[in-house]
Amino acid sequence: MAVTSDGSVYTWGDNDSFQLGIGDLGGRFLPGLVPDLEVMDMVSAGRWQSLALAADGTGWAWGLNGEGQLGDGTTVEKSIPAQMLTPSGTIVLEAGGYHGLAVVS
Repeated sequence: MAVTSDGSVYTWGDNDSFQLGIGDLGGRFLPGLVPDLEVMDMVSAGRWQSLALAADGTGWAWGLNGEGQLGDGTTVEKSIPAQMLTPSGTIVLEAGGYHGLAVVS
């Protein structure tokens, strides 16, 4: 995953759990734009899910969610970015294996 200077997010690689956020399960050999995201400050790629933190402090997540790791209050996987229930003051998001982490200021 990468964030460009204008805040766009690009992903590439394996996509067996929607972790690329492109709406389908097809992998990518080259970076491709993730749709439906505004200006992002940072991104984090986990094994089965991805997280992004927007400039306005909102969190976005997509991919596998069987353990609630997308932080949206559900266990439904997301094929495109969905807004998380991000704690107020979140400054960093980190995707793990079956979990996500937030650093709050």
